[in-house]
Amino acid sequence: MKNLFVLLALVFIASCSSAPQKTKVPTPPIVESEELEVGSKLADEGLEQSEEPAKEPEKVEQDQYKKLAQALMSKSLKQTQRHAFSILARDPKDIKALNALAVAAIGESKYDLARMFIAKVLEQDSNNSSAFNNLGVVELKSDNLRGALVNFKKAISLNSDSAAAHANLGAIYLKYRNYQSALSSLKEAVDNGDQSPETYSNLGFAYKGLGRFSNAEGAYENALAKDPNNTVILLNYAALLAEHAKQFDKASKLINKLRFTSKDPAIIEKANQLSKSLGRVNGKTP
Repeated sequence: MKNLFVLLALVFIASCSSAPQKTKVPTPPIVESEELEVGSKLADEGLEQSEEPAKEPEKVEQDQYKKLAQALMSKSLKQTQRHAFSILARDPKDIKALNALAVAAIGESKYDLARMFIAKVLEQDSNNSSAFNNLGVVELKSDNLRGALVNFKKAISLNSDSAAAHANLGAIYLKYRNYQSALSSLKEAVDNGDQSPETYSNLGFAYKGLGRFSNAEGAYENALAKDPNNTVILLNYAALLAEHAKQFDKASKLINKLRFTSKDPAIIEKANQLSKSLGRVNGKTP
């Protein structure tokens, strides 16, 4: 059967600190630009040179870091910015807060602003793995695959346990259809704690590219267990079952579910194409 459709869901992940905390770069609703402009001005003022004697930074309470991490996990840009600037008011050079603001800026597609925050991190710690990972995400979002590849590799060289950078690097390899390298990177991501459905879906894509269809099926099952209504995963898994596993009934069930759950005309059209192909093979319309 002709391979009708493959939709690769890239995984964009970033960490808000130099420690191995992993938080996805979200794609949330856009925050009002006025709020972010005010916030960035506060960050700039806090980092500018002053004629007055420099003050020792105040101690940042762990509870503030906890709130910042929760804001990132909840994919709330407003809360992320609020807690990050609260920390920077105490310590204008706090690396965790600056990395978090880079993540927030990426979420708003304000890549120049993200670069500014990342640069402030690297001024203080030129070997900050999270900053290089975030910079890789910026390059990826800017369609600079080669630049993204370089930065994700740099992040891993500085912290080999970075699930975020391994997952992102694996997604880049998939774009280049380097399935063996993608598989190695994605397995490293999972082994280091990344249990996201997107990473398992990409793992399935890599296994499929290598002809390891039973492994691909297992990866897609893991992905759907974590996100049962993800239309990209449903469609890719249905294509795998139809084209390689020859499990037409199961593929048809996934397609029918997809028709009810997806609101994307392009995905529905792909599902209909796959359904027609299944009908020709089975001699009936699924």
